[in-house]
Amino acid sequence: MTERPGVATLAAAAVAGLVLVVGLLAGASAAALGALTGGGGIGGGTSPAPSASPPPSASAVAAIPASYLALYQQAATTCPGLPWSVLAAIGTVESGNGRNEGPSVAGALGPMQFMPSTFAQYDEPVPPGGANPPNPYDPADAIYAAARDLCANGARGGADIPRAVWGYNHAGWYVRKVMALAASYAQAAPSAGPVAAPLPLPARYLVHPSVDQGVDYAAPAGTPLYAIGPGVIVAEGVAGFGPNTPVLAVTAGPLAGRAVYYGHAGPDLVGVGAHVAAGEAISEVGAGIVGISTGPHLEIGFYPPGASGAGAAMLAYLDAAMHG
Repeated sequence: MTERPGVATLAAAAVAGLVLVVGLLAGASAAALGALTGGGGIGGGTSPAPSASPPPSASAVAAIPASYLALYQQAATTCPGLPWSVLAAIGTVESGNGRNEGPSVAGALGPMQFMPSTFAQYDEPVPPGGANPPNPYDPADAIYAAARDLCANGARGGADIPRAVWGYNHAGWYVRKVMALAASYAQAAPSAGPVAAPLPLPARYLVHPSVDQGVDYAAPAGTPLYAIGPGVIVAEGVAGFGPNTPVLAVTAGPLAGRAVYYGHAGPDLVGVGAHVAAGEAISEVGAGIVGISTGPHLEIGFYPPGASGAGAAMLAYLDAAMHG
């Protein structure tokens, strides 16, 4: 469970990060946040915030209880520009949407893991259906308070969503994970024209491939990994490729009936059994994962992994998807 930093922790962090924080507050928010999050947001680049009111994706519906999903959507409307999916991602990371409410070792409480003093700053007015007096264990109270917290720290008007998330929990990995998960929860609007085949990584990283059992692409740790077709996550962990490696069984499109593994992945954003849409973020490039000897990268291939050279089939598919 994620713990909110206490006063002593923040004071120590302030000594090391004073120059960056001052730069952030002075208007260099994009550059400063990039440094704080280990290279510029998700996957080493600035990641745009999801739209404030897209419909939930299949993975969101599968992962979030209906009552919580409604609260995230309702609470987000109190802060124009705040995507409900960001609230939902925080709730998922903090407590599994109420499944583990603490208290944490640090004393954080409830579904949004508030320290009591922080909750007291944002617990009013009492939202519809909330407890009176406000209670950090009450889902409505906690989620509306989280929306106010984010709004006060950069989310209003969509001004700087990553900075608002950083304000919620001062950790670069946390910002990257929340933003990637929020993107997977927000269903993309239908395209008016032809839709390109989904790629497993941002296209700028699909260069200089190396073929082995799968095909390797170097990318910074934290880079989001996307479903290359609609389907179901049927396994997590593949021997030799790390315990987080998701296996996606594709159910439609050119890869229908095939299973694809994402080797050397970091913590997965969706669990086994989740139904995902093509192009949804399902994991991220890991760091220090089993089998990595040349730096963070993705090895993607058809499951089960074949012999050395078997990745040529996946490379041919990806080349066609990018250039066909």
